[in-house]
Amino acid sequence: MLPALPLRCASVQGASFTRRPLWVRPLESLWSILAKWQFVNRLPYVSIASLLLSRRAAQSEQGADLRLLENFRMDALAEHSGLGADLLASSACCPSLDSRTLGLASRHLRFCGACMQEGFHAALFQFKPVRLCPIHRQRLKEVCPHCHSKIPYRLDAAFAALALCCPRCRRSLLSDPTVLARQGHTNASHDVLSRWQFFLATYVYWYADPQSLRDDGGRFLDQTKPHINPAAAKRFDFVGRLQDLLDLPPPLPSLKLPMDLALMPRPTKQNRFDTTVTEPCFTRAVAAVSYEALPGAVPSV
Repeated sequence: MLPALPLRCASVQGASFTRRPLWVRPLESLWSILAKWQFVNRLPYVSIASLLLSRRAAQSEQGADLRLLENFRMDALAEHSGLGADLLASSACCPSLDSRTLGLASRHLRFCGACMQEGFHAALFQFKPVRLCPIHRQRLKEVCPHCHSKIPYRLDAAFAALALCCPRCRRSLLSDPTVLARQGHTNASHDVLSRWQFFLATYVYWYADPQSLRDDGGRFLDQTKPHINPAAAKRFDFVGRLQDLLDLPPPLPSLKLPMDLALMPRPTKQNRFDTTVTEPCFTRAVAAVSYEALPGAVPSV
């Protein structure tokens, strides 16, 4: 076990927690962030839920969906993890249940084997159109490498008891846990991830219509449940095919938009990428920003 540095948190009745913000990199997922935090704290799920989860998520018997940012108390998560709210905002797949990206995000862990051995998992990996790790060009895994079972992408009792492990076979996904203290990714790794994330987020904003009333067979959809247009979801398979051919995503097309669609994405500089451009999180607000308008730090929701 690596040496821990307890930091006093006066706002939680004097409880102390270990924080390792330097173990986390931009674009890292909530699964990865919480797994590292739990790895050094070893708290029971009941304690984690009372500390970090929203009231609705804490009351759920099945735990909290790690795809959704709204399941967490952002102020508490930032305080106890030592991470900024902007970085945490980009760690989830969707801000809320009504997000048009929810239907594209897998309910089970999808990961790059090489990234995992470096102690890293990106939120981008959870999106089903993404087939390859942009950094290592390896096919993403969807099952435990030991028992070949799917790992739920949820914060629950099994996650709390077996951080960074498969909940079924109880074997670690890391061959060497000490890699958590070593930075493995370079700025180039971060850049290629952010480009594919912006590419996918922009197309999702353009073509994923969450207000569709019928499925492909013409049947009415249940409007009480969040969904993504099934026909639109199939359109995003092209992202995976592009990954098979290209190391970087192609330039986004120029669209002539009517005035009432002025808030939709208007990408420019089609023939080059600005190296100062940061990664977007998967939200409508960020996807609607042009390349020049993006800030130079981690985005906020």
